[in-house]
Amino acid sequence: MLFFLACAVFKNNDAQSVGDEPIIPDDDYTNESNEDNEGNSSNNNNNNDPTEDTAVGSDTGVTETVPTGFDCEQNLPIVQPESVCFTKEIRCGDEILMTTEGGTDYYERGLYTSWYAMPNHDEDYDGLEHAFYFWHPGSENATQHRVDVILESPCENMDLYYFQLPSSSAPECYNETHGLGQYSHDTSQNNSVQDDELAIFDSNYGLYLIIVESRSGVPSPFKLSVECGP
Repeated sequence: MLFFLACAVFKNNDAQSVGDEPIIPDDDYTNESNEDNEGNSSNNNNNNDPTEDTAVGSDTGVTETVPTGFDCEQNLPIVQPESVCFTKEIRCGDEILMTTEGGTDYYERGLYTSWYAMPNHDEDYDGLEHAFYFWHPGSENATQHRVDVILESPCENMDLYYFQLPSSSAPECYNETHGLGQYSHDTSQNNSVQDDELAIFDSNYGLYLIIVESRSGVPSPFKLSVECGP
């Protein structure tokens, strides 16, 4: 009886599966395993690296940049206008850095429209502007003398206007009845990332009005330059 019980126990133990025998790695196996791991690690790193098609920063929404040396937060002195309709004189070679804060509140959409200088946008120019009077030097040989006026306003969308004035003796405040549209005039209404530029051609000495308009009316810095050719 004891003999049969012992045989049954031995038979049951022999039937149990103990799984595969453990692998004892030799040198060749170790080297192959390390190479596979390095390859997988390299593939994982490559998947995390940006590809050439990835547009870094494309989802930031930032499409405009402020030029070097132009600080939108700088505190500039407020220039008090000489009149209710103009700030001061500007001359050939001038480069003025100032803010629209403290400017005049004389010119607006209706006035420009009456002078046939219609804005190409919906803003009414209800905020402050700066208007400068400028004596065009003319030409000694009756040829057209070119004067370039450049407005830089990367911090706020501004526009540039010029109007030839009927009298060259002194600047005045003109309204809808004066019809400045019959004289030489022009406007530049680019977006803020682009400079606004106007060229004034004249063979005679004459007085012009140059206006820097802010579309939003928010006080912001700008740079206005006047370059007179030879």
